[in-house]
Amino acid sequence: MRYSLPDVVRRLLPQPIAEGLRRFVWSLPNLRRELRSGLVLTVGSPSDWVLYNDIFVEHEYDPAIDLALERAGAGGDRALTVLDLGANVGYFTLRAADRLAAAAPGAPRRFVLVEPSPFLVGELKRRVLSQPLLAGSVTLLQGLVGRRREGLGILFESPLHFENSLIARRGLRRREVPYVDLDAALGASRQVDLLKCDIEGAELEFLAAYPDLLRRTAVCVIELHPEKCDTAACLRLLDEAGFDERRILRAGDAWTVVLLAKSGGVRP
Repeated sequence: MRYSLPDVVRRLLPQPIAEGLRRFVWSLPNLRRELRSGLVLTVGSPSDWVLYNDIFVEHEYDPAIDLALERAGAGGDRALTVLDLGANVGYFTLRAADRLAAAAPGAPRRFVLVEPSPFLVGELKRRVLSQPLLAGSVTLLQGLVGRRREGLGILFESPLHFENSLIARRGLRRREVPYVDLDAALGASRQVDLLKCDIEGAELEFLAAYPDLLRRTAVCVIELHPEKCDTAACLRLLDEAGFDERRILRAGDAWTVVLLAKSGGVRP
């Protein structure tokens, strides 16, 4: 039997020491990258590494970002609005902001980030809100989106933070988190140029709760989880909201990333 280096470390060192060593390795300065726009991103955990590769190496969301910029006519007077549901550590927002800076330097933009995990909200404050290039253009909301506009729901937190979910699984930490009202945060008539939704099985709750917001959205990229919710119902609600263009960007055994858009644009 072969053991990887992490396996050997876990077997030879007491858990607290091994955990401290792991945190030290992920905090090394070489796990930091400055993008062409001047934005800075850091990779501080194995979960970060997975997301970094999806977004900055595999360019998973680039087709959606570029289509939104094209449809919005980046460079006009209206602020381009990006809504990031399940913002995690902010890599999607940083990727979108970097590509917008390249396509239309100085163009007005607004990023609304929604993340329920208190730990990840702290990371977003440190990694996104602190960046000079994004000063004044980011709104950060801590909470869940779904069946309610207020009150509390339960978030189940995983050691791999991209697996945080509303669905209970053994070994996950249970935490009460407030719901947020997206219409109140965005403005009931504001157009959303790009919606990214990666909320680990709560996507049907969100889509059912916000039909008007979907009708005001030009481009949507959503990760669907067939083992956690009814993906056919999700796609039906997106069709009803006017999304008549559909393309699968990436698919795995338990998820599919789908890009949707409206050929006729957003109708008032």
